Amino acid sequence: MVTTLNDLASDPSLVNYIAHQSVLRSTTEPNFFNSGIVQVRPELAELANGNGTSFNLPSLNALSGGNSLSSDDVSDVLTLNDLSSVREVGYKAFKNAGWSFSNFAVDRANSIESASDIVAAQIGTYWTEVYQKDMSDIVTGIVADNVDNDSGDMVTDIAISTGTVTGANRFSVDAFTSAQAQLGDRSFDITGSNAVLVVHSKVYQTILNNDVIDFIPNSDGTATVPTYRGTMVVVSDNVPVDASGDNPIYTSVLFAPGSFSFIPLAVTNPIEFDRNPLQGNGSGVDALISRVGYILHPTGFAQTSPAADGGATPTELKADTSWSRVYQRKQVPMAFIQTNA
Repeated sequence: MVTTLNDLASDPSLVNYIAHQSVLRSTTEPNFFNSGIVQVRPELAELANGNGTSFNLPSLNALSGGNSLSSDDVSDVLTLNDLSSVREVGYKAFKNAGWSFSNFAVDRANSIESASDIVAAQIGTYWTEVYQKDMSDIVTGIVADNVDNDSGDMVTDIAISTGTVTGANRFSVDAFTSAQAQLGDRSFDITGSNAVLVVHSKVYQTILNNDVIDFIPNSDGTATVPTYRGTMVVVSDNVPVDASGDNPIYTSVLFAPGSFSFIPLAVTNPIEFDRNPLQGNGSGVDALISRVGYILHPTGFAQTSPAADGGATPTELKADTSWSRVYQRKQVPMAFIQTNA
């Protein structure tokens, strides 16, 4: 839909009007997507620009099996152990977004910049928000698959959907350490500075009320970073929230860096401008189209439901039938905590 006069705020500058959408956080601020959780895996990058809309990434399991004592009996033969492998499977995503502006509306708003320039400056923030929503949908699907098929060994669930919420159902040290303990002797992979804790703002409020947040300077000393028991905290309302019951259930996520992989893909005409001078009775309409391609994949999982050529829909990403963990539990450095805040 074209942005018209009725869509514009009363502020005389369209720059200020567009900037008012600052709820989309800057790509330079720590968030669900850029907190270090997402990294580039070189082996996946090699597959990214191959033919087709999917990729297969095989890997060998860790060596296991028995061993034998040496013997001088030639009839004793060493029993060989099996060498097994797993295969991560994922799909590429190709998405497009566009915005249009009536020149008459922009002129009447006395904009000091063209609307297209303003939108172009915010495209990175827009797509970061899209990537975060994809990550949230994937987490929802992974949790559902884990509960259904792996006995919930990645989920610490202390939430209730109905009834009176008490302190036992809210985020706590016990819930946090229980989530870390899921990895057994690999729990240090998601402990302290090795990890990132992503929580909803409601859960963050609970942690703040308990007065257990420490603030430390960031790497360049320009800001402070909240930490919980030595782990950086990222507040994002993009984490999954189940509001189907009487009590909302918030999923907090404890990640190690590299829990997700992100690979940008080449697309034809990533930015394109269009103009129709006849629309608006001759005043003209400008349009800006942005196109992206990418792979966003959780390490250690196979996406089991084929996606359309353009990628998986939010519904497909959230489905328990769309994911299967192919790595052993200790090889997947992420854990989920479900609370009522």
